[in-house]
Amino acid sequence: MIVKNEPLGEPINAVIFGGSNVTKSLILTKAALELARSVEQFNVVRICETSRTGMHSPARRALRRAMQRLVKVADDGPLVDRPLMTLKGLTRRYRVEFCTPPNRMANHPSVYSDLPKTKGINLALCFGCSQLFGPQLLDAFDACVNLHDGALPAYRGRLVTQWSVYHGETQSGFTYHYMVSEVDAGRVLLQDSVPIGDKSISRLQLEKSDRSSLHLPRVIAAIGRRDLGVPQEGEVKIYTKSDAREMIRIEEFSEISLDEVRRRLRAFGRIQVKFQGKDYRVVSLRNARQPASGSRVLTTRDGVMVGLSARLGQAVLTRLS
Repeated sequence: MIVKNEPLGEPINAVIFGGSNVTKSLILTKAALELARSVEQFNVVRICETSRTGMHSPARRALRRAMQRLVKVADDGPLVDRPLMTLKGLTRRYRVEFCTPPNRMANHPSVYSDLPKTKGINLALCFGCSQLFGPQLLDAFDACVNLHDGALPAYRGRLVTQWSVYHGETQSGFTYHYMVSEVDAGRVLLQDSVPIGDKSISRLQLEKSDRSSLHLPRVIAAIGRRDLGVPQEGEVKIYTKSDAREMIRIEEFSEISLDEVRRRLRAFGRIQVKFQGKDYRVVSLRNARQPASGSRVLTTRDGVMVGLSARLGQAVLTRLS
């Protein structure tokens, strides 16, 4: 059960690290700012922009449009009426200090060198900052807490929502945990999950962000009580960007099954297929009686004939029945 605001054991003054191109950052930062309005002993002093992706790039504009469409069709709970804005816009609305370090490096000395001069700052909240905190930044706070997109320790690292879908999990988890020098290895404050079903990756990430924002009062209260959390238990698995690239790129199509192709497309949204020395970016798989005009024919490991047709820089696989 998700609890409402709890009293704090001691005052908390927090700095939030995130990125304006990360929906999770916007949702969690807004939730923290709203919580600070209702909990007297909790205050957000500063928001630090650490995203290195240009906010006005074509990719960012496409992401913003896609998320706006997703929000418009949502008709349940906190997904409704989600204003997509920047972290700087949130600081203006809530009158909080805004920080953009050189090259947006979270570990730049300018981020932590003035912290002792700012009275009472004792907590760092990492909401979508993908940079690993170094020793000096970790030591600048009494505690550093990260919201991770996976269940720990089984899903440490990057793109773990995608990996949970690829592995056929029924639930995709998230974890609030204390930050240490090792990736996603700190003690756990809270874990929860959302059902996967047939939802898209974007929808899963949005639902996890919303649900984790509802848990934020409990997490802040635990930090205020100096709750040390619990050690991570179970098998440790760390996923990297290179792991995802290996899943996306298929050098020998005949070495994987059609089911494996489906799983990779479902989880990662695309695969890169090499055919006769040329790379094709495949974004979908469909059924047809015969290949489209001009398509190439490939065979999977389990003997299924598949047509490969390309148009406008993207390719489609067609199962031939």
